[in-house]
Amino acid sequence: MDAVSQSAAPPADRRLAIGPTVAAAARVIRGRGGVYAALIVLYTVILELAIIVAGFLLPWLTAWLPPVPGLGLRRLAELVLIEFFLIACGTALFILVQRAAVLGERPSIAAGLRIRRQDYAVWRGVLLYWLAAHLAPTLLSHLNGFAGAAGLDWYPRYSAQWDMPVYWTFVCSIAPWFALGLPIALFEGDRRPFRTARRRLRGQWPRYLALLAICLLPGAVCVGAREILEGTLALPWVLRHPYLNSTVFAGLEMAYSAETYFVILLMSAAIGAAYSRLSPAFEPVYRVFD
Repeated sequence: MDAVSQSAAPPADRRLAIGPTVAAAARVIRGRGGVYAALIVLYTVILELAIIVAGFLLPWLTAWLPPVPGLGLRRLAELVLIEFFLIACGTALFILVQRAAVLGERPSIAAGLRIRRQDYAVWRGVLLYWLAAHLAPTLLSHLNGFAGAAGLDWYPRYSAQWDMPVYWTFVCSIAPWFALGLPIALFEGDRRPFRTARRRLRGQWPRYLALLAICLLPGAVCVGAREILEGTLALPWVLRHPYLNSTVFAGLEMAYSAETYFVILLMSAAIGAAYSRLSPAFEPVYRVFD
């Protein structure tokens, strides 16, 4: 057990009040919104640069393969690359927000770009969370896109317009109880954080889900706006101009990455505020290991 766990009093049976918890989550973001915005831009640029580099290297590295296996390998490598950066940067952002919400630390750009030794415990939880909540819909979406690009008529494809609805429906049905386990792993060193989260949420689920719905509403608006913009820009005169088409595509790709980090920011603030009300109070001794 780490120093934080030793300093924590046993958790009390607390009622999760929606209004004050939403206000607390908003204060976490509003207090240092410029830092979070800068990190989202930085994470997005880093991911886009990695995708550009991969776009040059992967065709050269897979040139010796037949067309369909080569395309499949490139798509797989791109997926691994994108998910690696999303998980790494998203986890760094999540930890930064948790430390601000629970310990009262002032977030900084430097802190959002490094991994601290005492944060290692949460990475196992993040991996399990991602495998349970994000892997299946991500693979489904990419397999659907690959089948279309490779001309696999036998694959049961669906319209690409359903990608985001299917993805977010699956994630929103799985992620909530997993998400609260992440700060439990981070601050309490619990080896079974998701089981502890489920126990801590007994009798709190309606209020907890309402809290997440309210806090994630701006993210849902951003997703919807980007979907509408993407459909609006898919015009024949845009598609006929390769340079304009590639520019629009790159812009939408960056918007999607930024949108993902924005949703992570909103969820992190909501989870941090909920965790602070459902869990022990901590002294800031967590910082002595920095």
